[in-house]
Amino acid sequence: MKQATIALDLRVLDDHFPGIGRFCYELSLALLQAPIAEHLHLILPQQPRTQFDLRPLLQHPKVSRVSHGLFSVGQHREWRSLLSEINADLAIFPYYIRPLFQPCPSLTLIYDTISWRVPATFSRRKRWQIAALHHMAIQQSAAIGTISHSAASDIAQFYGVKPQRLAYLGVGISAQFQPQPAAAIAALRAKYGLPERYIVYIASDKPHKQIDFLLDAWQVAQTAEVGLVLGGRWRNPASEQLLDHPALQGRVWRIADVPEDELAALYSGALALAFPSLYEGFGLPALEAIACGTPVLAQNSSSLPEAVGAAGCLLPNDQAAWVDALERICHDPAWRESLAAQTSAQTAKFSWQQVAQRLGQLLNTL
Repeated sequence: MKQATIALDLRVLDDHFPGIGRFCYELSLALLQAPIAEHLHLILPQQPRTQFDLRPLLQHPKVSRVSHGLFSVGQHREWRSLLSEINADLAIFPYYIRPLFQPCPSLTLIYDTISWRVPATFSRRKRWQIAALHHMAIQQSAAIGTISHSAASDIAQFYGVKPQRLAYLGVGISAQFQPQPAAAIAALRAKYGLPERYIVYIASDKPHKQIDFLLDAWQVAQTAEVGLVLGGRWRNPASEQLLDHPALQGRVWRIADVPEDELAALYSGALALAFPSLYEGFGLPALEAIACGTPVLAQNSSSLPEAVGAAGCLLPNDQAAWVDALERICHDPAWRESLAAQTSAQTAKFSWQQVAQRLGQLLNTL
């Protein structure tokens, strides 16, 4: 599709979608550096709410703004008009809630099937809504892109999508995620009053992320002076109340909103990332920590074996196993260093340039 006009929907550049937003932001930068089509048209919301620096995107000569968001019925008509106006040959929609009945073929990304894999974390009505929207997106798309082999397998299983319509794109690692110097780590610890040795958790408090599971294990684990640093935006007040447990006092530090430019230092200073999520479409925090030289403790489920590889320890959803692993990562430096030694090799498997190349190869088949 080198001679084509491709429209890329960037309305997910919103802090409501931290992981998907990062995927789309980095993919956009990679596509600007290595174009896959004659004309790439970036479609942004009128007023983006994002911590990402949009200046590189806004310097692109072909940028349009749309007024209707992902959850607006008005998006269908607005996009039909826009895609016709720019003579788009293909539209790329990076979210399954997308404009329908468009004038050109489309590629839609579906990141996970969590409502099927972890149904207990959704109401019956929500599961039905997600399934219906997935079905509509699949029916409306020439191809479905995924970011992990695990997600591709799940989409094929639960929605009957044939392999030839599924495309693995993968993920990359943002440039800032690399081991940070001791001075940057010390400055971060001083800013937030963090202990010298800590394990970090970076995630939301959605039920499948299992912050309660991690805190239960941390209460029992004998971690000596090692602290647990909890980062991420939590929406449920009950999650914050979990920190009031007497067994957690003086052992847990909370950073509600970690600035983008401090994440790498936070990862780099940690003994490990604890990531007990039951299901991930990929699990970018795990790969980001690994890129900073930090090993990962994660569930042996969904896409996490792809993300972690040999640079961490994959665990069952069993509290005793997690208590043992948390204690070992704190007290067994040889084991910890053996896992950290694998981080460079795991990091080398992923790049946004590869994602852009795979996308270009896919588009040539449509």
